[in-house]
Order: sequence, then structure tokens, then C-alpha cells
Amino acid sequence: LNIYVDGNQIKQEKLYSSMYSKKITIDTSNVTQLKLRFEGYKIRYVIYDFVATPKVESPKAHSFHEETLTEATFGVAGVIRHVCSVCGAYYTTNTEPGTRNMTDSKISVTLEQTDYIYSGKPCEPVVKVAYDGTALTKDTDYAVQYSNHVTAGTGQVTVVGLGYYKGQTSVKFNIFPKKTTISSIKNKKRRKAVVKWKKNSQADGYEVVYTTSYYFYAPSTKAVGKKTSATLSRLTKGCTYYVKVRAYKEVDGTRIYGDYGKTKKIKIKK
Repeated sequence: LNIYVDGNQIKQEKLYSSMYSKKITIDTSNVTQLKLRFEGYKIRYVIYDFVATPKVESPKAHSFHEETLTEATFGVAGVIRHVCSVCGAYYTTNTEPGTRNMTDSKISVTLEQTDYIYSGKPCEPVVKVAYDGTALTKDTDYAVQYSNHVTAGTGQVTVVGLGYYKGQTSVKFNIFPKKTTISSIKNKKRRKAVVKWKKNSQADGYEVVYTTSYYFYAPSTKAVGKKTSATLSRLTKGCTYYVKVRAYKEVDGTRIYGDYGKTKKIKIKK
């Protein structure tokens, strides 16, 4: 029981259920108002106005504000206390546990293999994921998804966070066209040579390289699109030329080249 005289607290008494009664003497000389504030299972006010009849105030509505007791950390919930500014009552709640995003700078994603040669089968490199050097567990901390990983070009591995890891990050790898095999090469009139090769279903185009140097020093290059033959002109009569062909795949304006096939040679007699 808190006792107020004209708005000023003058006394506080503890009341117990074992009490049958308790007498408290208050000097109310020249007092305008006496206020009794009971705090127990419920809070209520009794106000005695000395110029009017006594009246009882209804309890005021709670007005809570939040106080952080414990900040959330990775995998551990935080604790918030909600305190009523009217009566001082409070209760606590837990926040969501702390998480990490897969785009965090401390997340590393490495592929066991980054270069493949097209085989018609899915290419699925083994993925290793770590946070600040500590390995994460697949299917617990993250899941792996593959895309564009069957045809020649650029394959992609997407690592999706699980549990306390959120978001996703991606890593790319190359699938090169297979080697291109020259099927024939013939010398034509006017110092020309016609080169033909087998079609590569994964190719967006081909590149022919030729030179008189066995070691391909200072070679000439000719891109021929999707054609499976090329005519080499202005060759030097009496010289032997070494020729090889490779296929390429275009991905977002960038060419991904396969390996050169076996080198063929031809002597220019015409």
C-alpha cells in the first residue's frame, strides 16, 4: 500500500493475507486529497477528495516498452524484456536466433573441378563450402543445385542456405566443346587449300589455324561460323602448311573454345 497526500508519497505499508485488519493513522489537516495505491494481484487506486465524495479509479491500461537483455547470436535466440511504464510489470520473450547469409564475405565455395569436356552427360562438380575456414555440412547447412550442366558452355552451381544459413550464392564452371576432327584437306588451284571437318553438334562456330611452322609460330586464324569447311587462300606455293581446327561455344558474348583436334599438313603444289 502506497499512501499519497496531495500527490506526494508519505508512507508505504506491506499488507498480508493473514492480517484481519491494520490501522494506519494519517494526519489530514489542511489536506486536499488522499490517494491510496494498492499493488497486488491487481492494481487499483482509492482517492479521497476532501471536498467531494470518495471515488475509485479504474486501473490504467498497460504501456510497455522493450529492453534488450541478450542480443541474438548465430544459432542462439536473444531475450527481450517488455516493461510497463505505468505499473512496472514486465514479461520476457525470445527473438529469432541469429543467422548468416550465403553471400557473407567469409563464406567460401570451391569446386573440385572447374573445367569439363562435353560428353553428353551431366557435369556435377563436388562442392566444398566453408565459413571462415570451417567446413559446413551439406544438407544441414546448405543444399546444392546444378544448372546448364549438360551442354557445352558455362555450367552453374547454386549453393542454397539451410537452417541458420540464409540466401544463396552461385559459382560457374566451363564445359568445353569436344575436339574437332579434320576429315580432309586438299590443295586447289591458285594456291588454295580446302579444309573439311566433322560437324560438332555443340559448336556455335569453328576456328581454323594454319602456318608453315611445325610449332605453329605466328599462325594465321580464320573463323568460319557454323560451316564445316573453310578455304585457305594466298598460300605460298611449294610450302607445307600445318592446319588444325577447334570448335567454340558462345555464352553471353564470350567464346568458350574446345581443344584443337589432330594437326594435318598439306604441301601447296598448285
